[in-house]
Amino acid sequence: MDGFLHSVRDAEMDDALVARMKQKNVFITPNLSLSGRGIATQPPWFDDPILAEVFSPAAIALARPAQNQNANAAGRGRGNATNPSQPSSYEMQIRSLTKLNKAGVTIALGDDSGIQNSYPGYAALQQLEQMAESGMTPQQVIVAGTRTAAELLRLTDMGSIAPGKSASFIVLDANPLDNLANARKISKVYLRGQEIDRAALRAQWTGGTSSRIF
Repeated sequence: MDGFLHSVRDAEMDDALVARMKQKNVFITPNLSLSGRGIATQPPWFDDPILAEVFSPAAIALARPAQNQNANAAGRGRGNATNPSQPSSYEMQIRSLTKLNKAGVTIALGDDSGIQNSYPGYAALQQLEQMAESGMTPQQVIVAGTRTAAELLRLTDMGSIAPGKSASFIVLDANPLDNLANARKISKVYLRGQEIDRAALRAQWTGGTSSRIF
């Protein structure tokens, strides 16, 4: 086995499994739930202004739970049990990630981008912030989402800034090593050495009639 593409979701990973993963150099992409701790978090992720910048209202509407689902959105455990003494599936995954990081297991970004209601770009940004809940430092999280992810996929022309690699990167208005939330403060985006016209793309994406934009 090379790696796990999701964490265990119905239990906290035990020490023996974590130790075995480290011993066998098995990586993990945590793929934490986009809903995190549930829609009780204010504001709910689907009301996040940064999501509205790049996806149409129709596309975002697909992710909104029905009114009768709101009470169960932060369900307990894998089966959405309502026992308040039982940690939620999300909480168990965060605890597992804390163990994995402390043990030195290889961790890379995984966010299920492209599946239903998992919005490319935004899902990755949200995933980075959630990974930090485990105690990973901003630098560890950023490396997991860039260099480590590229190495695992054997993409030798990206993942870090170095001579001979593709000049695809973002410029931020604040240092994400000080606060990972600064990764949201995007100033410029470059793709293969060319600056992207973000204003034009924003106008196209938010003004369109398509219900899905990928």
